[in-house]
Amino acid sequence: MIQRKLFSVIIMALLCLSFISACKKARPFAVKSFNSQGWKDGDAQTRGEMADDLSEKHDISQKSQTYVLTMLGEPDKKTKGGYIHRGHKSDQEVWVYRLAMPTGERHYRIYFNNEKKLVEHAYITDADFEFYFPVVG
Repeated sequence: MIQRKLFSVIIMALLCLSFISACKKARPFAVKSFNSQGWKDGDAQTRGEMADDLSEKHDISQKSQTYVLTMLGEPDKKTKGGYIHRGHKSDQEVWVYRLAMPTGERHYRIYFNNEKKLVEHAYITDADFEFYFPVVG
């Protein structure tokens, strides 16, 4: 009998905690200037808030993996992906950073060649996936 009451109390407490966490409002989206430490320490929304400034004011084309790692920190995911350039397809290392934008989740994908130089980078939504090359493999 006591175990049954204890079980009921625990279930009610878990339900209350679930309800409280579900009622939390997301913080408002606020466009921010890019800063390396903020990007590295931030969550997907913080990165999303800095994404436009990063792409408009910071050219990272042809930069090394070391440079990108220093600037953006560890990616959320590292994988291999197909890259098509001038009709030639090759497997490239791909770094993926998650971004939360007002229009939904996006991914900032960075492709590196065999010399570990950045060859392509783009903001991709799941809807863009099938139409965008390079494709994460």
